Amino acid sequence: MNKRTMIYGGVAVAITIVLAGIVTGFPPLGGGAGTIGGVEQASRYKGRSMTQADVTLANPEIAVLFQNPEILRLVRSDVFRKTMQNSAFRELQASAAYREVMTSAAYREMAASEAYRELLASETYRELLASEAYRELLASEAYRELLASEAFRQLEAQGAARDARSTEAMRELQASEAFRELQANAAYRELLASEAFRELQANAAYREVLASEAFRELQASAAFRELEANAAYRELQASEAFRELQASDAFRELQTAEAFRALSRSEALSNQFMREAMRVAP
Repeated sequence: MNKRTMIYGGVAVAITIVLAGIVTGFPPLGGGAGTIGGVEQASRYKGRSMTQADVTLANPEIAVLFQNPEILRLVRSDVFRKTMQNSAFRELQASAAYREVMTSAAYREMAASEAYRELLASETYRELLASEAYRELLASEAYRELLASEAFRQLEAQGAARDARSTEAMRELQASEAFRELQANAAYRELLASEAFRELQANAAYREVLASEAFRELQASAAFRELEANAAYRELQASEAFRELQASDAFRELQTAEAFRALSRSEALSNQFMREAMRVAP
């Protein structure tokens, strides 16, 4: 692998991993953001705190969630319980940057595209995210430093995956200590050399998503950059339970309910929600 390929691959891996968290985050499968089953939900919990009195089967917004057998099965599962007990998950749910990204017009446009859905269904993409090398790279100080650099932010704003090699920002990034450390990182090299990464680079849906105006707009947003730097976000990407949950259609649909997003920020309310699920008759 020559130096030019390594440089381009470094930017591509960086964008791949950032994209991974967004794309596999919680796309609204049941309709637009704030919907469940395609029905708009009232945003009654914005601006006020949710209480345990709200998290009962007597609340129609809670009851309707458990009418979906897939959601009910998920909420009763061990993997759901592990994630809901993770403080990083609750922190991310409360993140203004996360909500801004997920409700942005650019994200909705990207999520509605056929290429986006095809990428989500790609076995290669899932394999890359599940790899040990991917998790090690996420935890790398050099990688985090690289993503936080002004040069990388400039690359994002310029559509880095397409023509980064010729830009001043790319030369600055190439000269940085963090990038040199990343090139020497075993996990990074393993990812670049993996069959899954080569297949992903050749995936038409992946290239289409990265080349889309919606994705470039998302990359250039302050909220997106803030999410990249969010410690809770990075921690969750290393959680096996969270990755398993992300692969669930039921969880992605659950995320579209305002009631769930409100209760998921509190450990007490999350536990109450899981107790209520156990009360539902089989």
